[in-house]
Amino acid sequence: MISMKGSARPRLFRHSTATIDPAPATPRSSLTLFLLFVWCIVIGAAVPASLVAGWQSAGLTGHEVRDLFQSADGRIYAATDDGLFRSDDQAASWQSAGLGGSIWAVIVRGDGSIFVNTFETILHSLNGSAWEIHIEGALRSLFLSSDDVVFVSGSSDVFRLPSDSFYWLDETMGLPNFPDFQVFANDTEGRVLAGSGGIIGGDVYRSSDGGANWHQLRDGDSGGDALALLALPEDKVLLSVFGLGIVRWDGHAWQETESAIALGEEVNVSALAQQGDRIFAAAFGFGVLISDDGGRTWQADQTDGEAMHDPMTILAAQDGSMLLGGVQGLQRRTSATDLAQHSEQPEQEILSVTHKPTSIEILTSFTHPERLTVTLYDRQGRQVGAAQQHDVAAGPGSTYLPRPAAAAGLYWLRVAASGSARALPLLLAP
Repeated sequence: MISMKGSARPRLFRHSTATIDPAPATPRSSLTLFLLFVWCIVIGAAVPASLVAGWQSAGLTGHEVRDLFQSADGRIYAATDDGLFRSDDQAASWQSAGLGGSIWAVIVRGDGSIFVNTFETILHSLNGSAWEIHIEGALRSLFLSSDDVVFVSGSSDVFRLPSDSFYWLDETMGLPNFPDFQVFANDTEGRVLAGSGGIIGGDVYRSSDGGANWHQLRDGDSGGDALALLALPEDKVLLSVFGLGIVRWDGHAWQETESAIALGEEVNVSALAQQGDRIFAAAFGFGVLISDDGGRTWQADQTDGEAMHDPMTILAAQDGSMLLGGVQGLQRRTSATDLAQHSEQPEQEILSVTHKPTSIEILTSFTHPERLTVTLYDRQGRQVGAAQQHDVAAGPGSTYLPRPAAAAGLYWLRVAASGSARALPLLLAP
């Protein structure tokens, strides 16, 4: 689920039947702007392939995959920057689901009816051919509870559509005047959790009656955007907060986790998912982190293949695989058993990029001849000059490049090849 921001109160359209094909919407939220900023920084802060692994392309190349949802009948839906897509064969192939334009989130009820968030409207379809407007305005999140209640949050409202009703409700008890919910989650006992972010122990609420009444887990000091929320057994909760990484509710208090320690830098997680006892975190600028102890500690996924560095959503599929969506399309990670057969394959990677007094040293180890692409970016993620390409031979090797000819300042130098990338902060003196 991707959350969105706005300020105007949404309007309800309870009986609209107009068939529409919305034009792409222009993102205006602070979270969206943050995503765009991160995408720029990611191109200069990629993680080595030796640290991030386990993923292979699963289609939708060239599409920005923003949200994934698997319906009760096993179909997988993907919300992208240019339409809604559906797979009937566990992401082996994809087809249009009958709606174009910019789509940020999708859910499918048990009866097969589809709801999507286009940033400015909530659209509904019974069969994917005719779509009607249900809510219009400044919207954030679209969510489906385990008992088929649809939730939509605006900047100051929380709407819900019970499974046995044709009318959206916005009467709630126990919430502040401006709940500002950005993320939702289902827990193992059928309750719904909603988070608005905040410094450690941000505002997270729980409802046991389908959203009519809410109770706060613990008072928190608002001050950060909630990026992802995951409910675990025994009242445990994981909350990703912008600028803080992941915090964990142990049933009594919020605690910091070691997600930021996994790669030695701040980690902002866009989505969380659980497959069995393992928890996956889609992390901006890093790829995928894994926790095997309930979210207390995290490490980079180190199986075969490389995860995209700028993921937006992650899905634990019914067949035991994991799906990862982002600006590079869609990737799939098979089960640990399936991956074991690939563990003996030789690594192919860029080993290091080092700034020498008069040159840049690149150490590589490729199984086949490769072409390196070297690009310089400024601190704002803007490319400086044209990218340079250099061919390297198979096997261990070294490549030396002259220092970039650019004005004095701090830059990122990114070196990439197929399946591997490294970045180096570069300070150029006057």
